[in-house]
Amino acid sequence: VDPAQDCMLLFVESNINGASTATLDGFIDDIKDALSNINKGYPEYNLVLTGGITIFQQDMQVIASDITSKDMVMMPLIFCIMIYMIGSWKLVALPGASLGFTIVI
Repeated sequence: VDPAQDCMLLFVESNINGASTATLDGFIDDIKDALSNINKGYPEYNLVLTGGITIFQQDMQVIASDITSKDMVMMPLIFCIMIYMIGSWKLVALPGASLGFTIVI
């Protein structure tokens, strides 16, 4: 605990060898929910979860939302360039559908 008595570092280590991504995500979500509930009961403290797996999980969420938003904004320009390069808007349907499904997935 620091001298101001408002910060504490808690380290928890778990054996996650062989755990699936879904199991890890569920485990991390459960811990985040528990910390959120504790934060509601003790507003003078701020409990957060950190570590390699949690940072990776949060980064993936940010990257996915960023890529999706940028692709949606650029989609009309991409189709215009494809129509110009191919020479026909009718022939853009197959690559356009492929690109659309890639973004959705």
